[in-house]
Amino acid sequence: MDIITRQEAIEQGLVRYFTGKPCIHGHIDERLLSSGQCKECDRLKAVRYYSENAKKVLIRTRQHHSINRDEKNAKALQWAKENPNIRAHHRAARRAAMLQAIPKWADKDAILLKYKERNCMNKLTGLPHHVDHIVPLQGKNICGLHVAENLRVILARDNLSKNNNWETV
Repeated sequence: MDIITRQEAIEQGLVRYFTGKPCIHGHIDERLLSSGQCKECDRLKAVRYYSENAKKVLIRTRQHHSINRDEKNAKALQWAKENPNIRAHHRAARRAAMLQAIPKWADKDAILLKYKERNCMNKLTGLPHHVDHIVPLQGKNICGLHVAENLRVILARDNLSKNNNWETV
């Protein structure tokens, strides 16, 4: 890094500059033109903010989603109507993944029993339930199988919030 003054950085239209001198916390790093703060101090400030406010941010996000749920669902329905080919492709890809995820040794009667259990839970509680893959079929780091041992019946809202994540409980 070339040593440059703040004024020279302003004249050159840069957003950062390097003085070669440590900041008050001892970091020798580029400085932000806007505040004069070193990049490492700025990074640590962001880490502190998000670790201290993570719970508040999560609560705000959940509130936002619950307030805007109807609008979000309407947009999703509109997108589905406008993009039938893409939606069909996604459904076909999931079906294909599901077919490849069912091994020959899978107990199809036990799998069917899970879906019957879901129907019973829907009737008993009046709440929608889903058959969930504990280890997702198309996870980022791991892919599960469509076998009875990998299935469980849970509330639909819990399954939808889980997405493609593997919850190790």
